[in-house]
Amino acid sequence: MHTPPRTSPKRFNLRRRQLLLSSAALGSGAVTLSACGNGDDNAVNDPAPGQNTNPPAPAAPAPAASAPGTPAPTPAASAPDTPASTPPTGGGTSPVNPGPGPQAQLPIPPAPPRPAWADTIPADTWTTLPGTAFAPWAKDKLAPPKDPITNVVTPYYGTDPINSIVNAFCDPANDPWLGAQYFFGGGHGDGSCNAVVKFDHQTLSWSVVGQPTPPSVYLPGYPNTQPYPSGQRFDGWFLPKSELPHEGDKKHVAPALARMSTHMYAAAVKRGTRVHYFYSLYAEFDTATGQWMGRGTDLGAQLVKFRPQYGTVSLQEGTVAMYDEVTDRMFVTLNPGSGGGGWRNAIMVFDPNTRTIESVHESNNNTYGYVSDSLSMCRVGRDLFCFNKKAETYDKPQAMNQGFLFNMDSKTFKKFKVIGETESDPQGTIYPPSSTQETIPSFYDGRAIRRWNYHPTQRDKIYSIVPTPVSGKGTIDDPLVFVQTERKIGGTIPGRPLFIYSRLMYHGGAKCALVIPEASSDWVALRLS
Repeated sequence: MHTPPRTSPKRFNLRRRQLLLSSAALGSGAVTLSACGNGDDNAVNDPAPGQNTNPPAPAAPAPAASAPGTPAPTPAASAPDTPASTPPTGGGTSPVNPGPGPQAQLPIPPAPPRPAWADTIPADTWTTLPGTAFAPWAKDKLAPPKDPITNVVTPYYGTDPINSIVNAFCDPANDPWLGAQYFFGGGHGDGSCNAVVKFDHQTLSWSVVGQPTPPSVYLPGYPNTQPYPSGQRFDGWFLPKSELPHEGDKKHVAPALARMSTHMYAAAVKRGTRVHYFYSLYAEFDTATGQWMGRGTDLGAQLVKFRPQYGTVSLQEGTVAMYDEVTDRMFVTLNPGSGGGGWRNAIMVFDPNTRTIESVHESNNNTYGYVSDSLSMCRVGRDLFCFNKKAETYDKPQAMNQGFLFNMDSKTFKKFKVIGETESDPQGTIYPPSSTQETIPSFYDGRAIRRWNYHPTQRDKIYSIVPTPVSGKGTIDDPLVFVQTERKIGGTIPGRPLFIYSRLMYHGGAKCALVIPEASSDWVALRLS
């Protein structure tokens, strides 16, 4: 019997509730950008405790017993424009995906070259990279333009419109093979600037790769906007003249098709030249051409074909995504959020060639653990280590000393727990309620999984987990057991990070971890001995 978890309305950070003024739940007629946490007409009620939620047995052979989710047939594609058919170009060597059936193994591109600055980073020391802050650079580079007709500057909307690209619940899409990150977001009440910005860790420089939409073309009341004067609804995309031919819409014509700004959490991944965005409105941005695409790809509509109880709302806040170049697939969390209902606890497999959800693999608290909002996902070989959160309510200290492994080839789960005596915290995984921390970021450097609990009492430490279990089988009753150790780090401890999930990343060429705590901070590097 499969009983999905019930979602408590108290699971979400109160600060987050105050900031999330527009979740982009797209309804008919006009975009409904209500606060995350408010009800949604498409939300599905949680099942009663003990209710049998398994669908009728499929005609196809059942999956292996260890897989809690049953993949359903791939639904039809819903994108109106042509999906990417070119191979990933991040390393320049991947062949074209062969299509349905067994996938040819794609070569993993090499790490980027070792940058010159890496030679100056001492071991086991937080080291600031001077002059790399976002805010001073972006102040002029992303300033809103003058309206060409009125010669008036219309400002971006929000409490901190430009800096929110970095600060407001938005992690970058990391390209570990080019040594670069691509930032996009802000949104909700924080900022409407929808630029796409690149930070190149080879040269330690910022650049604009996606021009922002000028605020002068926004509809009145943006983001909770009414339809265009012609009656065409605003669906979360700024539209060019080809999409707005009506004379009455002329003042709202954008220079180019572009996705509106929203929070992005850790739901952005880079494949070749394209960044794929999964939270709320699915979208793709091509970093080589500066073009947006993917409009009309409705992941909610795809989800309901797998299981009606998922509902048709978009992917919710706290979504996390990971790209796997071996299978040429994205692995994306399906978590409840504030509008997804209690049935959404799964890992989805997404095919970027067809823009379709290929399969959905469920877990819950009675099996391998919740697929919770903003979990920390770390890739080690063919496994995704998913550290999920556990607490009685969201206002109690969070524990991240357990989780599950999801194998990207077999699509199966294994349960694990973390042990290990450390000086400041028995497992280095407890953090109290916080308006800025919703997970413990992690990265893998080829030797161990490194975790950074950026609560003030533990910010000077790195926790390490060797990904070889000391015991256990990975079953529900006999989880794998991993040992975690603590190491104190010298140097100037980074300041308090704002709203980050996977912004602590590893640069293979430099053999350093890198983090930008907030928009006004320089990047900080850490090389471990």
